[in-house]
Amino acid sequence: MRIIICLFLLCSTACADEATYYFNSYDVALRVGDPWVMDEEQGLIADGNIETYTLYTGADFVTWDSWQDLLDENTCAGTSLGTITKVELRWYGSGSGPTVGAVLTPIFDYSLGDAYETLSGNPAHGSPGWSVYHNITNSTNAPVNWGWDDVKNLTVGIASPIDDAVNVRAYKVEIKVTYTPPNIRGVTLSELR
Repeated sequence: MRIIICLFLLCSTACADEATYYFNSYDVALRVGDPWVMDEEQGLIADGNIETYTLYTGADFVTWDSWQDLLDENTCAGTSLGTITKVELRWYGSGSGPTVGAVLTPIFDYSLGDAYETLSGNPAHGSPGWSVYHNITNSTNAPVNWGWDDVKNLTVGIASPIDDAVNVRAYKVEIKVTYTPPNIRGVTLSELR
């Protein structure tokens, strides 16, 4: 008796998968204020570690359109994993004061996206935590059809609504990409006798 085992994978939206990346570089030259953070804390938002942070403090904050850091590189290599269906941002942070938050502004090929205001952690106790994800797939100036190089080249400005009484600690900013892997159909695994 012959038995042929065939594997039929029919991918649909139920086959969606996710990949998560983080920002690992920042541009200090584009900071607003003088200085935003102490020297030993500069760049810690981009070290990939949720145990270290960049401290934003003081009343140097200008407007929501001014960033304290420009995160200019991330860990996505640009290798295609499939068709991108959604791209999201979130940040990990904490702070003191009545409002502990950040504004994340994606930048697509030097064009500003929408600003996403978000809270993180437990503002009452200053405990660090993750914000909610913000869907930037259809943000102003976002690519119409996202490609993996668009994710690789994504830049984000981060700002915090701070004043003299507030310290905000920003540990990490992540990108989550939802995608559909390529379809694989009618693959014969083996033939048994």
